[in-house]
Amino acid sequence: MSSDAPAAPPETAAAVAGGPFADRLGIETLESAEGRCVMRMTVLPEMLNGAGVVHGAVVFALADTCSGAAAWTNRPGALAQNAQINWFRSARAGDVLTASGQEVALAGRSGTYDISVTNQDGDLIAVFRGASRARSEARPGRTRSMANHSREE
Repeated sequence: MSSDAPAAPPETAAAVAGGPFADRLGIETLESAEGRCVMRMTVLPEMLNGAGVVHGAVVFALADTCSGAAAWTNRPGALAQNAQINWFRSARAGDVLTASGQEVALAGRSGTYDISVTNQDGDLIAVFRGASRARSEARPGRTRSMANHSREE
């Protein structure tokens, strides 16, 4: 997919970026517009860790899905390049988590997105910063080996 691909309609971008994994977690899109997205999920008992609070990977997945959906509104098919998350509070079974994401930078094929995750009371659970990169068209006759990073002609 080239970097000049037409933007996907926001509702399509959110649905496609979320995919079956997000469906499995119960992530739903509340809002999707150019460069932004708001998603929500309910913490289920099977999402808890041994300490009885939501597993960090669940919060990360919600934030990452929101970041991807926001990216896809401008660059369909963009993939995560880097991400960082800071947790501030735990969530428990029954909590409703909302991820609100906004594009903060877009340069060429790269974009940066800030996501805040809050609970039903508005308490900040985590802050996520994700970077994504639009995929480029594959060039015939040139591949990149993941094993040795050499090019085959």
